[in-house]
Amino acid sequence: MGILRLYLAATVVAWHGGGPTNWMPYSFVAVFCFYIISGFYMSLVISEKYSSTPNGTARFYLNRILRIYPTYLAVLLLHLVLLAPETPTFSSIANQALLLPATVWRNLTLQLGPDGNPLAVGQFYTVGLELMFYAIAPFVVLRSTRALASMWWLALAIHFAPVLFGADPRAWQYDFFPSTLVFFFSGCLAYRLYRSINEWRYPDWLGYLLLPAFPMFCLNVSGRMFTNQSTPILLYCLLTLTLPFLFRASRRSALDRFCGDLSYPIYAVHLTVIALVEQFRWQNVASTTVLTIGITASLALVLVVFLERPIDRFRHSLSARGVFMRRLAWD
Repeated sequence: MGILRLYLAATVVAWHGGGPTNWMPYSFVAVFCFYIISGFYMSLVISEKYSSTPNGTARFYLNRILRIYPTYLAVLLLHLVLLAPETPTFSSIANQALLLPATVWRNLTLQLGPDGNPLAVGQFYTVGLELMFYAIAPFVVLRSTRALASMWWLALAIHFAPVLFGADPRAWQYDFFPSTLVFFFSGCLAYRLYRSINEWRYPDWLGYLLLPAFPMFCLNVSGRMFTNQSTPILLYCLLTLTLPFLFRASRRSALDRFCGDLSYPIYAVHLTVIALVEQFRWQNVASTTVLTIGITASLALVLVVFLERPIDRFRHSLSARGVFMRRLAWD
């Protein structure tokens, strides 16, 4: 699944950077696909790891913070230093660093749409929505399949109801957290399917044969859209049904994991890179695109090797020894 996540991250970069997109879904569609994958992974780790460990919910929250925030803060600092019109103050950095509270407040006050985004690195608003799902995940992903299916139907109604009444889909389908839950819950149900097929006997590598289906299908998913046309809806169904087989094929692959590790920092840093490249005002679009891709990939690799990997080793070592729970007096 790491290869698929890298493909989706490249999709967002291509749409924002002016690259070729005829074999990629629209960037909003790619983000919704990320939500489905996130729902699957959170169901997996909570069900198979944290639900059976002491203080599992606290461990889950701490691991999510260590997974998301270091890269976010590094990119935020880079963005403010290189692109802020004025020298960033401690107060401005502190306000931007509060990613989750800012996202929650935006939803509570209904400051939706691109004009209501308070974040300097705007795409991180979607990461804030992920954090909101992480906050409720331990309390929903372990529910019965029937309960999850009921929540999925309710979330589906919330996703489409505002548009049926003439509301702006950009604001109410993409920025409004309750509207995004249908995708997270789709991933949760995909994990239930994984548990059902896990005992099937077939060579795991066959799951990789499903990967070409995504760019091939996306040849028919063109233009800017959310979920109000049939083609992106079919893409979400395709992803939900194939995730169990893709995960089973890739779960032991170091290469696939490395590709997946690159996806988040690529998504995190790409708009900052695009803004920097635009300052050169090059006329050659192809050269600009190549430069954007090269710098984005290079910075993502630096973030993975020198920031995310050391932090991953640190949090895994603490988790294995149970040290952090004793230090925080949670045991």
